[in-house]
Amino acid sequence: MNFSNDVIAFADEREKSTLNQNTQQLNSRVRALSVSEFVTITDNCLANLGVASVEGEISEIRQYNHIYFKIKDEQSSVECLMWQSTAANLTFTPKVGDKVLITGKSSLYKKTGQFKLIAHRMEQVGLGVIMERLRLLKEKLLKEGVFNIHKREIPQFINTVGVITSAEGRVLHDIQTTMEMRNDGVNIILYNASVQGTDAPRSLREALALANSQNLCDVLIIGRGGGSFEDLLPFSDEALVRDIANSRIPIISAVGHEPDVSLSDFAADVRAATPTAAATLVTSITKAQLYSFIHDKAMKIDALIGSIYDEKAFYLDSLIKRLNSASPSVYIDKNRALIEYLVKEIDHNLDAKIDSLKVKLLSLRQKLIANEPQAYLSKKELLLNNLVSRLQRAVDEKMAETANRLNYANTLNRLANALSDCINSKAVRLHNCVLRLQKSDIENQFISLAKVFDSQCAKLEALNPVAILKRGYSITFDNDKKAVSIDNLKIGDEVTTLVDKGRFVSKVISISKDKQNEA
Repeated sequence: MNFSNDVIAFADEREKSTLNQNTQQLNSRVRALSVSEFVTITDNCLANLGVASVEGEISEIRQYNHIYFKIKDEQSSVECLMWQSTAANLTFTPKVGDKVLITGKSSLYKKTGQFKLIAHRMEQVGLGVIMERLRLLKEKLLKEGVFNIHKREIPQFINTVGVITSAEGRVLHDIQTTMEMRNDGVNIILYNASVQGTDAPRSLREALALANSQNLCDVLIIGRGGGSFEDLLPFSDEALVRDIANSRIPIISAVGHEPDVSLSDFAADVRAATPTAAATLVTSITKAQLYSFIHDKAMKIDALIGSIYDEKAFYLDSLIKRLNSASPSVYIDKNRALIEYLVKEIDHNLDAKIDSLKVKLLSLRQKLIANEPQAYLSKKELLLNNLVSRLQRAVDEKMAETANRLNYANTLNRLANALSDCINSKAVRLHNCVLRLQKSDIENQFISLAKVFDSQCAKLEALNPVAILKRGYSITFDNDKKAVSIDNLKIGDEVTTLVDKGRFVSKVISISKDKQNEA
């Protein structure tokens, strides 16, 4: 315990004064002190001793709101207490084994009378200084983002691994043994470097630079076996840590054993607890797993190829069916019945019209024949002959009847004159009938009827739906093969339009009605 000269002198005077007082009290037989009074007086005395600086090793520590700990040396130990407000200002986390320098005052706990050193300040001594520097360096690199550079994943399939370590240590042997046991197909390239001593950081940096310049490896392992804290310090070198963070090749840091932590662990892409663990990481897929993986992938590829082939074949068949179902010939076949029906209707109507016209023509022909001049004349001549015969008989009978009463010569003369007049009259009438027949123009009437027949045929031809397509018109059907109506159409409907020599399918994107129709 180190005190200033004033404090030591003051303590000596207080001690002498206390002893003198105690002696006088004992001699005069004054009353005895209670425990509380004794502890209070002793605590005041200790407080008057002032501030002390004590150096020792932390042997026990308990941290709640306040920090309760014990420091010791080879011969003694002392209980210490640091209040929460003071502990908040610590720049490191104290732990068992740390050498520290405590600055504080002595005190007695009144309830138990236990002596404690109330710590007002705690500093690391020796190795603790180095750890504090490492902590500050870690905070510096963290703020600069060195540890936050994008961490790359270690590839599953690795061909070559670069090992940055000493060729004389067991690290290389452990890595080789592990990798050969798991997957001997992975190549190993050693980048020999010193891993201990003051020259180690430079050697490690040169080996790392060489590995990046050659660019022969898929991943790098940098590390060494276990050792003391000082032995692992080269892997916390600031320049080396920055080089690791900026490496072109993914890096696994494998320094020491599981509890050991160096700054290279934070800068590397992956941290491995040991070099053997790093070897396990780079051979995450063993040879047996690789063969099994390849076999499984080959089976899946075969199955996938078969599935894709079946799917594409099914799709091709579907397309062929759709193509066949949508081809013009299929459309014609589907509508062949309608076309045949329309053709039959047209033929039937034409036949009926022709038959009707034939009947009319036959009737007209019969009327024409009946009214033919020669036939008419023959008929009239026959009638005339009958009349003449009847007249002749009547005349004969009359002449026979009146022969006796009349003079035969006179009677015969009168009869001859009367007969001549009758014949002349009939001849005039017959001549007039012939002239009327000639003026009736039967041939023109026949031509007129032929023109009417041709006109009716033209109208039938105009009603032919196939014929109107040749004049630029079209017929549009919906999916139900019905003629479309503007009232039944919707946006997105597919319609089929039949034109001359073909048809086409279209989709309705807009509908507009005539204002007259909307009204």
